Order: sequence, then C-alpha cells, then structure tokens
Amino acid sequence: MTKLLNCYHVGKMKDPEFHQYVTPHSCGEVCGRERDKECPHRCNILCHPGPCPPCQAFTTKSCACGKTKQSVRCASAAATRCDKVCERTRNCGKHSCQSICHSGPCDPCLVTVTQVIDYVVFFFIF
Repeated sequence: MTKLLNCYHVGKMKDPEFHQYVTPHSCGEVCGRERDKECPHRCNILCHPGPCPPCQAFTTKSCACGKTKQSVRCASAAATRCDKVCERTRNCGKHSCQSICHSGPCDPCLVTVTQVIDYVVFFFIF
C-alpha cells in the first residue's frame, strides 16, 4: 500500500506531482505562511519543508530616539540609531538628554542647581 504524502502547506495538496525544478513533495505554489509576530509579511518562497527563512523585505523603522526613519530589513533585530542628540526630557523634568541617539531610558539628570531661598524670621516676644 502506497502512502500519500501531503505538500508542506499542511495538507493543501495530497501527493503532489513530481516536477524537475520543484522541491519533492512540494505543490510548487508560494508558501504564504505567517512569520513571527513582529513581521507583517507572509513567506514568499515556494512551498518548502521546515521553518520559513527570515523575512528579506525592507521596512521603515524609527531610530531609538524617534527623530529619523531608516529603511532596514524586516527581520533585522538590531536597534536603529542616528547621529542626532536625544533631547528627551530627563528624570528631573527640566533638562534634556544630550547623549547621541540611544535606546532605553536616558541617564539620570546630574545638573546641580543652586537655589536661593528667601525666608522670614519671626520673633515672638512673650
């Protein structure tokens, strides 16, 4: 008894016909499977065994400070950075970050502020 094999589309085609230029047991159609959650592009190679390769499409991503956008491969996990000063407000709420584009929170504010406080002295006479 011959066992019928399905193509790699999880049963889209039963016992696909052999073609010289197509992977054996492949239906020869575009895979179309969804990739991981961060990638909106479906797999665009022909029906294949195993996991889909990383996405090769280009997409536009904002840099770490959000001032510029860069064209990068969708599958690129590396954080994009530009050469501009961050300028996000630091934890003090008054001063801005002067570091070059970076990911994560800005360093704490280290600016020393001298503040003069006027005060009134009350004398109580009893």
